[in-house]
Amino acid sequence: GGLMLRTGFFPLAFLLHFFPPKGPIDGSPPFDLRWGENPLPGVPPGRHHVRVWFRYMFFGECGVADGVIDVPPEGMFLEYKAPTWFVFNRGRFPALEQQQVVAAQAAGGGAWHPDPTGRADQRYWDGQAWTGHVVRAGQQSWDPV
Repeated sequence: GGLMLRTGFFPLAFLLHFFPPKGPIDGSPPFDLRWGENPLPGVPPGRHHVRVWFRYMFFGECGVADGVIDVPPEGMFLEYKAPTWFVFNRGRFPALEQQQVVAAQAAGGGAWHPDPTGRADQRYWDGQAWTGHVVRAGQQSWDPV
């Protein structure tokens, strides 16, 4: 049971090794993680909000990734990937992004959904494909897929 959280970064961003990630679950105080495998056996089955980030030098939260997960009774695996080059970009939970794409495609009609690329808050699904219409911090703009 519980949650196995694997955290990682692109090898050429090796300086991140000196800035370990942190992660609150369900709004708890942030707890220390390490780069690599992080078994979290105390996470009960059910829906949870997971947030992972790291401090970089004197900056605050960098590489933030937020996600909602449904932990089954047997437990689950979740992977966090830090931003590749620019630490202020968002981090990613690749498995959750894939779930969002499948759900958006199953929805059929056009609608706004969380951006599967992670470059914006929301991206428009026109019923057949993702468009370049995005929303960042409440402002609509264009960002080609």
